[in-house]
Amino acid sequence: METILVGDITRKKAGSKTSFSYMKTTFFLVHDTMRKIKTTIYIYTEVYSL
Repeated sequence: METILVGDITRKKAGSKTSFSYMKTTFFLVHDTMRKIKTTIYIYTEVYSL
C-alpha cells in the first residue's frame, strides 16, 4: 500500500508534463516492439513460403 501511495504523490508532484512525456515514451517503445514483431513475422512467412 505504501509504495502505491508514494508513487501517487510523486506522480502528482511531477505534473502532467512529465506523465505526458512518459506516456509518449511508453507508446514509442510499444510501437517499436510491434514493428519489430511484424517484421519478424514477415521474414518468417517469406522464408517458409519459399
